[in-house]
Amino acid sequence: MKMRSLLPLTLLLATAASVRGVNINFSGQIETTNLTTHTWVLGTTMWGTVNTGTAIATSQTGFNSLAGLDMSKFGWTYGKLNLTQFQEPTANGAGFEYYTRTTQSFDIIYNGSLLATGDVLYLRSEVLNSSDINATGTGRVQLTAPGQDSAFYNEVMSLTGNTGLLDMQINSFVAVSAPGVDPGYFSSTGVLSPIAVPEPALFAYGFGGIALLLALMLRKR
Repeated sequence: MKMRSLLPLTLLLATAASVRGVNINFSGQIETTNLTTHTWVLGTTMWGTVNTGTAIATSQTGFNSLAGLDMSKFGWTYGKLNLTQFQEPTANGAGFEYYTRTTQSFDIIYNGSLLATGDVLYLRSEVLNSSDINATGTGRVQLTAPGQDSAFYNEVMSLTGNTGLLDMQINSFVAVSAPGVDPGYFSSTGVLSPIAVPEPALFAYGFGGIALLLALMLRKR
């Protein structure tokens, strides 16, 4: 059997999407260091490191564990992330910066108490061209352990099929420091959402069901 026969099944099992109607809106700040020689927008260059990131929630929808809480006391911190992939934008072409974690954790805090901890798997910023100052971004977070109060962590695990995966959509990166000054600071706004990993009908049949499906595919060939 050729490897491409497994591709549709692999894609089916890997499909994931944010849980509808469950999210946290936030505003944040990012500190960057280590300017590189890779061109970015309006004559600036890319940053080599996202040193720290912080965020404060502005509202939440759908989280039962957060109902009735003062969301201005809910937030998170993370770092450090290093630039590992990039594409320099051109006058007519898009560019991106892709940062991955080092050793520090992603900590979710409410009113000074740790609710959960995990890792930022990646953070990506992107622009449409070398004149685009309105950068947007995406990120992926994975919670790995509860904090002093486990209610939020447990709810995320329930919503995500025990993966602990969170999707970060960043609507804007706005520079709040002068270009070329190290460190640099950016404000951001965005949405954090749990990622639902669907359980297709074939999961109900366990590995036997998967084996049967593969056998049928081979027979059809």
